[in-house]
Amino acid sequence: MFRYRIVAVLLIVQPASRAWAVDPSGAAVGLSSGTRQESVAPSTNTVSAAAGWVTLSTSLVFYDESGTLAQEIGLSAWTEEVKEGTFRRQSLRGEASRDGKFAWSWEKTQISTSRRTDRPTELSRLLRFWGTDGQELWRSEKADGPGDLNPAAISIHGERIVVLERQGNAWSAVAYDFIGSRLVEAAGPAPPELLQISPRGHFAVVRWHAVDRPPVYTLLDIDSRVSRTVPISRASLAAPQVTDDGKLFLGDALVFDSAVPLGR
Repeated sequence: MFRYRIVAVLLIVQPASRAWAVDPSGAAVGLSSGTRQESVAPSTNTVSAAAGWVTLSTSLVFYDESGTLAQEIGLSAWTEEVKEGTFRRQSLRGEASRDGKFAWSWEKTQISTSRRTDRPTELSRLLRFWGTDGQELWRSEKADGPGDLNPAAISIHGERIVVLERQGNAWSAVAYDFIGSRLVEAAGPAPPELLQISPRGHFAVVRWHAVDRPPVYTLLDIDSRVSRTVPISRASLAAPQVTDDGKLFLGDALVFDSAVPLGR
């Protein structure tokens, strides 16, 4: 009994990372080098854990109602030479909502004839959205994230998620609900470099940035199903934060309030 009580404490005090914020400085949740861990056979160990999804440092796990580890998805990234002169790079990322009800996972495979990944000869991407019973609810094959930027940001209750999608060189940000319905989307004028959703999923912000050009911010009003370009007169790479009432801060400075009509 004493051993199981220790395990429970370890699970409780290990917090999931902020599911509603994605940042280039630390966006790759659980990203680490190493061997592939996807499709790991679920452990048969039973622990006193609450049912739901949990983000750990190297895996995304789901516990059923009995506290049994029912599913485990490895999170890692690596490059291997599959044959002489041909390289495969695999990225596996994911995150649970803060309350553990929902989660997303994403895998990206690139095949190239060099260790560079900017011009792969083969490419596949797949984002899966997972439900409260550990089942897959829907998927997207367009989800992508440049560099270390995660392709998705999930609200604290998981009922809304914003996904970065790519077709060719065209980027967009799309807000979905937990059953996969598209709520609002915005086309990007440049590749994205930051994505954030407000805690309860009412708003989201994307920062698009092309080389030698100032960044452009797009605010998604998910409740109203509209998006708008935020007029920011000064260039700033301060960390943004969007609130559930539609205010956008850069650092400590309020730069936009959706409740105030433009021009005032």
